[in-house]
Amino acid sequence: MKNKFCCIDTEARWSLNRSGGINFRVFKTDYVNSYEPEMLPPYQYYMTSGYKLGDRGKDVMVIKVNYCPFCGSRLSKFYNSDFFVNEMDDTVLHY
Repeated sequence: MKNKFCCIDTEARWSLNRSGGINFRVFKTDYVNSYEPEMLPPYQYYMTSGYKLGDRGKDVMVIKVNYCPFCGSRLSKFYNSDFFVNEMDDTVLHY
């Protein structure tokens, strides 16, 4: 059976709400206006310092990650379905 999460540490941070300390956020990217959307990954992965809805990136620590900072797994191998999307508001990614 394939593990749902790459490790327990990432699962714990994925389960936190957006304001709960260091957390792992999975965004589904909307590339409707992109030049070549088929070449871009549909999911983006970030570690954040916790934020409130509407906070902007200049006020929040936001780090884009492709590999798990805890176990080293490639995130796209585990978090590649809408089930894992835990953030719809991408305001925090904008400065």
